[in-house]
Amino acid sequence: MAIRAFISYSHDSPGHKQWVAKLATDLRMNGVETTLDQWDLRPGDDVARFMEEGLRDAERVVVVCSREYVDRANAGKGGVGYEKAIVSAEIVRDLGTRKFIPIVRGASNPPVPTFLGYRFYLDFEDDQKYQSAFEALLREILGVPDPGKPPLGRNPFGADGRGSITFSSVAIQPVGLTSVVPDIAPVVPTQKGMVEVRRQARELIAESAHLIRLDEFSTRVLEATAKSIRESQLADFSIQPTAQVFADRIAIGNDATDQACALFAEGLQWANEGQLTVLSAAFSRLGTFSQPTGTFYPAWVGVARYPALRIAYAGGIPAVARKSFRALKALWIDATGRTERRTEALSMVTALHEESPFHQEVWRWLPGKERHHTPVSAYLQENLAPLLMDCFRDEEAYSEAFDEFELLQAMVYADVDARGDQFGFWAPLGAFLWRRRRPDALARAKALIESERERWEPLRGGLFGGMPDRALVALQKVEDLTGRIRGAKGIW
Repeated sequence: MAIRAFISYSHDSPGHKQWVAKLATDLRMNGVETTLDQWDLRPGDDVARFMEEGLRDAERVVVVCSREYVDRANAGKGGVGYEKAIVSAEIVRDLGTRKFIPIVRGASNPPVPTFLGYRFYLDFEDDQKYQSAFEALLREILGVPDPGKPPLGRNPFGADGRGSITFSSVAIQPVGLTSVVPDIAPVVPTQKGMVEVRRQARELIAESAHLIRLDEFSTRVLEATAKSIRESQLADFSIQPTAQVFADRIAIGNDATDQACALFAEGLQWANEGQLTVLSAAFSRLGTFSQPTGTFYPAWVGVARYPALRIAYAGGIPAVARKSFRALKALWIDATGRTERRTEALSMVTALHEESPFHQEVWRWLPGKERHHTPVSAYLQENLAPLLMDCFRDEEAYSEAFDEFELLQAMVYADVDARGDQFGFWAPLGAFLWRRRRPDALARAKALIESERERWEPLRGGLFGGMPDRALVALQKVEDLTGRIRGAKGIW
C-alpha cells in the first residue's frame, strides 16, 4: 500500500501554489499517495474537516515553510494557524514523532515555525538543486536509506582478543571546528586547571571579605570560557548537522567549560549572600546565546546553550546536596540571559530552556544514548560525575540529588515562565521522568511542601517567592506534563 502524505502550506502567491503543486505531482509520480487542497478540496467542502482528516490520516506531513507560512503559524492566523493547533496537539501526545517533515522555500528567520521545535528541515531554496532535495525528501517519506551508508562489517576481534581492524579509504575532511573528537562517550572532564580553580575558589569563599578578589577571579574564568567558545566556532549554525559533528561540538563545550564548572561546583556549595551575587553576575556573562542570521540549521540552537547548561548543572547539583537553595535562586533567577542580543533579559532558567527545553531527539545521536527517554540528563549525569562525586557519599546519593535538581528546575521554570500557550504547558524535564523510585520525586516533593509549608527549605531559599501554594501550582503543572509524557511513552 502506498505511503500517504499530506502537504501543509500557505497560499502565498500563484507562483508558490504552482510550485507546491509540482512538488505534490512529483511525489505522486514516485509512489506517494499525496493529498493537496488544490486537488482534493471542492467548493462547499468543510475546510476544517478536510485539514483535520488530512493531517490525521496521513503517515507523513510535508510542511512547506515559506516566510508567510511561518509568520501565520507563529501568529496562529487562518488555516495555517488551525493546522498548527492540530499538529501541536499531536506533537504533545508523541514528542518523538517523525511524522512532520519541514521543507524550507522562501526562508524566514527562524526558517520553521516554533510549533515544530528544532526538527531538521530540507532546504528547497535553490531550484537548481531541486532534484537532489526532492530525492532526500522522497527517501525520508518512503523510508529508504541513502545508499551511501556503508555495509555493516564483521567484528574484527576473535575470542583471544586478536584481530585486524579495517579502515575506509574515505579522506577525513575538516568540519570547520577547532577540535575534532571522534568518540566522546564517556567524556571525563579534564583535570588540567580544574584542581587549581577549585582550590582558589575555596580560599576566596572562605574569606568572606574578599568579594573584589572573588569577582575578579570568577569574571576571569567566565571570560576565558566565553572566549574559548567564540574561538571554537561552537555557534556556527551553517554546518550541516551529523552525529559526528554534534559529538565534536559537545566535546568542545566540555573543554570550554571545565574550569567554570569547577568554580561553580565549589562556589555554589558554600557562598554567602554577597558571594552568590558575584557568581550570579559572572554566570550572566554566558547568558547571551549566539543567534544565526539567514539560512541555518536549527539543531545547533540547543547546542549553543549547552555550555551554560553544563555549568548550571555542575553548580546546582552540589548546591542541592548542601541544601543551599539560595544558590539555586542565584543560578536560575538572579542570573539572566538573552536568546537574542537585542531582546529583553530573561531569568537564566527561562533563557536556557525557552521554546524547546531539552532537545532530546538530537542528543540521541550520542553513543549509548539512542534509547534514553532523557538523553541530555543521562549524558550530563555521566559526564559530571567525576567532578561532583566527592560531594556525595555514593552514586545513589548523587543520583537522588541530580533528580531533585532537575525537578526543582522544571518547577522554577513553570513558576517563572508563566506565559504558556493554548497547546499546553511545557517545561524542561529530566531523569526523574522515568526513574523507578517509590515514592517518586514528585510525590516526595508534594508531601514535603504540604507538610512543611513555609518551612520547606527551597522556599526559605527564596524560590517560588517563599509561598508554598505557588510551589504546589508549579509542581502540579510539572506533574500533569510528566503524566502526559509517561503515558505517551508507556512509562509506568
